[in-house]
Amino acid sequence: MENGPNVEGSVTHRVFLIRHGETVDNVAGLYAGVRDSALTSHGHQQAARLGTYFFENGARFSTIFSSDLSRAVKTAQAVKDAANDGKNDEASPPVVELKELREQDFGSLEGKSWSSTRENAAGREKPRDGESKEYIQDRAFGFIKTYLTPHLAYPEPRTIAVVSHGMLLHALWWCLVHLQRRDGISLCLRGRRIEDSKTNPLEYIATWSNTGFMELDIGCTRLAPSDGEAPTSSYSTLSECISSHRSFHGRSPVCVSMAVKGLDRKDHLQSLKRTRGGIGSSKHDESQKSIDTFFKRRKVD
Repeated sequence: MENGPNVEGSVTHRVFLIRHGETVDNVAGLYAGVRDSALTSHGHQQAARLGTYFFENGARFSTIFSSDLSRAVKTAQAVKDAANDGKNDEASPPVVELKELREQDFGSLEGKSWSSTRENAAGREKPRDGESKEYIQDRAFGFIKTYLTPHLAYPEPRTIAVVSHGMLLHALWWCLVHLQRRDGISLCLRGRRIEDSKTNPLEYIATWSNTGFMELDIGCTRLAPSDGEAPTSSYSTLSECISSHRSFHGRSPVCVSMAVKGLDRKDHLQSLKRTRGGIGSSKHDESQKSIDTFFKRRKVD
């Protein structure tokens, strides 16, 4: 009987793909790609709830990546602050702001209403000066290769947050699916296994609400060098991307598995209600304290 491969070690990393909180342009129904739309007061509360949810459920982030647009940065900062209970703890990971994680550039559609473009003959007047789907996928792949896979190459478990935007997150998930063997991806939600099929392809299953997140477990099993070829430089698979970081794994090939643990998770938003009188939908004022923060401080006092 043929022996199986010699395993040098295995590790499972947790990756959270997170969309930013609600913005002023979201409420107004406007295209906001590279346009730096601010969080609403409600969006700020969503982000704070998200950070508290992660902290209370034991997520201790090793790294927090964020788009450099303010709506993503402030959402990421809320996740970081919750881990420190609002304190400035130098031991916590900094928020790494990256242009690669920006939203799709919608060109001359930026700042225009969604409804007006839908009325324009099913998109026939869509401008050609924005980013193409292929370009945003290239940006997503660049992030995976340059920033994400070095962390997946660590021999110890890592917990990684990626805070970005709807279209970029779709592109990021599309790249992860196409970099991974499809039989190495499992998706089981509420006890029901979802199969990859022509009518329900894996790359199109994901959606993101404001502060909704996808949770992934990415398992990396390091094999003895004699059990596989040395990694190539083409980076055609996620395994090869990870194996290329030899400062962590030497020349060991890596067998990768990816399990989707949650899609558009919004547990943290249960019972959250929008502040009345238009305040919840207006731009968040940093000088004002939320009701949650007020009562939390009173309990401490």
